[in-house]
Amino acid sequence: MNSWRILLVDDDDVDCTSIQRIAAKSDFVIDSTSDLSGARRALAHSRYDCVLLDLSLPDGNGLELLESLETTPVIVLTGTDDGKEAQDAIRQGAQDYLIKGRIDKDTLMRAIRYAIERKQVIKLRSSLEHTNRLVALGQMAASVAHEINNPAALVSANLEIISTLLRMSLDDSAIDVSARIGKISESLLVVEESMSGMRRIGDIVRRMQRFARRPDENDPVDHVDILEVIRWSVALTKPQLGNEVRLRVVSNGSIPHFAGRAGQLTQVFSNLTTNAVYAIKETHGSGSVGIDVSRRSDHILISVEDDGPGIPDKVKSRVTEAFFTTKPPGIGTGLGMAVAAEIVHSHNGQIRILDRNGGGARVEVSIPIETGLTVTPTAPDHLVCEEHLPSLRVLIVDDEEPLCRAYKRMLAPHQVLTTDGAGAVHLLRENQDFDVIVCDLMMPEYDGVAVYDEVKHHSPSLQDKFIFCTGGAVNERSRSLISRATNPILEKPVSRMQLLHAIAQVTTAHQVVSRRN
Repeated sequence: MNSWRILLVDDDDVDCTSIQRIAAKSDFVIDSTSDLSGARRALAHSRYDCVLLDLSLPDGNGLELLESLETTPVIVLTGTDDGKEAQDAIRQGAQDYLIKGRIDKDTLMRAIRYAIERKQVIKLRSSLEHTNRLVALGQMAASVAHEINNPAALVSANLEIISTLLRMSLDDSAIDVSARIGKISESLLVVEESMSGMRRIGDIVRRMQRFARRPDENDPVDHVDILEVIRWSVALTKPQLGNEVRLRVVSNGSIPHFAGRAGQLTQVFSNLTTNAVYAIKETHGSGSVGIDVSRRSDHILISVEDDGPGIPDKVKSRVTEAFFTTKPPGIGTGLGMAVAAEIVHSHNGQIRILDRNGGGARVEVSIPIETGLTVTPTAPDHLVCEEHLPSLRVLIVDDEEPLCRAYKRMLAPHQVLTTDGAGAVHLLRENQDFDVIVCDLMMPEYDGVAVYDEVKHHSPSLQDKFIFCTGGAVNERSRSLISRATNPILEKPVSRMQLLHAIAQVTTAHQVVSRRN
């Protein structure tokens, strides 16, 4: 029998005593607490194999704790026979539920074992899903490079033009005022074009980041342009087409935007396209794939069809099962269609596997225009009223010196000090005070987590003054910090307005806290 360590969270003495008696007869140890705050302290200091969680606690609902338990299995304890609240908890991430008063040794042991095994399977599946995404990104590298190189070439050429125009303006002292103004106007136009190119590169990078997210990371809900999602999905799968497969995209009428997760939907349609191409190449060698997008009353219908061999009837019902695949070992994991179906269902949509008229397969994805999802708030693009910002002392923490200089120029005339992670730790140990700390998460020697932890120990009043910046490569340390901290997080590249808005957020919140204290 396994020697498990269990955390019991329940304020009912009778129930706690009953479960403790069962534990005394079994080979596992139970720590108990009667409220949410005690549970959080216990979980912060110890690792548990499973949590037995009552939902009605003196200081809140157990669901509040469930939201933060990503890696620990949870069994909900309920005192009602219908178990409706417990079933709701399972939909939100719990592994099982037990009805109080009906718990004996065998029932409890079986539930704990099942919860632990089920959580392990979920973690394994999550890891495989993430690996699938990264493999797909590797296969799409050529298309991604092409997408980025075009705007990068524009920016590079424009920078050379700007450099030439500025040198001409400086070197030619005889140039008249009107000609100088003309060169300045041309320079401004070139700068605006370059900024547009950089925004395009930033958008591509963000799409890649969303596509490569781990399944347990939050993908923000945004206004989704499904045609743009499909365009990006097709661009990512182009290298697999070769000269053998033709691909067409047709849209009928005006297609409205809807609230959804663009990164996840990109995964759906890149997967469906990849499957269609694979089916054609493995059987006929060449053929065509068609993607049709249309509005049907209150939903959007996207069909992906190919003229490959089709899908046998006995397979259709299993296509969206996890780990089921018709591909040879080493080629398919059996997760692509299962994940695609989950993503579509999370948008309150449906996915159907059909036969194509004339032979081949047809996959229909139906997504309601009203998905029931709420768009994640983002920083507004409008100008921050800079006159409302007092003169600030800002610490920029980044190991890229050119970027530090750029931030310093952005924030002029505020007093800005720039340093790397090790320098920031030294400054903070000297108890130097700052109004805002703009800190990169990924740095050598001392990363953003180390700097934040240093503040936590030596100057805790500065914790709320942090703004974190990330280039997308987030490790487990940084991911853990992001999940528990409430500080603003900016994704590079960062515009001046985004930076000023985040600073206004931090300084305003700190002023409110100061007034309360």
